[in-house]
Amino acid sequence: ARSATQQDLAKGIQYLAKSKELGLDVISFNCMLHACARLSQATQAEGIFKSIEGCQLEPTQVTYNAVISSKSQAGDVAAAVSWLDRMVQKTFVPDVVTFTPLLTELTRIRDL
Repeated sequence: ARSATQQDLAKGIQYLAKSKELGLDVISFNCMLHACARLSQATQAEGIFKSIEGCQLEPTQVTYNAVISSKSQAGDVAAAVSWLDRMVQKTFVPDVVTFTPLLTELTRIRDL
């Protein structure tokens, strides 16, 4: 399987813009968030998260983990921690999937 590209991400975002017409669910959005994380597209991830809320869908722990991962992989640890706080406020319990990208980035920048 090939990796997602910027072009794939742009095409996916076009589909998300039609999410109500297409009947997309939170899982569809989570897939796009995962692509954002793989491509270090933290700004795109936030936009997708806002789209989830705009469609009156409930973000899941997977949703928050994907945004945290995209922020971490983009090197924005402060934003990733802020999203971790938001996740906890929504009563989700952080797990290894939540902390791995944060710890990886902190190790990379030697802030751990």
